[in-house]
Amino acid sequence: MLDDEKRHLIRDKLLRGVLPLTPPHKVYGGKCSRHHPCDGCNEPIGVGEYELETVTAEKVSSFYHLACGHYAAETRGRLLAQHLHTVEQGGFSEQSFS
Repeated sequence: MLDDEKRHLIRDKLLRGVLPLTPPHKVYGGKCSRHHPCDGCNEPIGVGEYELETVTAEKVSSFYHLACGHYAAETRGRLLAQHLHTVEQGGFSEQSFS
């Protein structure tokens, strides 16, 4: 379970474009084979821990703890739905994600 601080960090990264807002082209999951930070919460993903890797159509990879990746996917979906609703209502199409 993610705490509020991690949720806020991931949502902020999505809004600022640090994490891709477009849905991933490919998603991989498995045990981490090398120690590296989670792109969602910045905390380490240790060797042997389960992780998710998402890859955009532009071949940009992001690595997540399972909980962080799940939350990023849910939040990305909500932000995109919110954006589409704003555009359909005649709102601005750029940066309507607040």
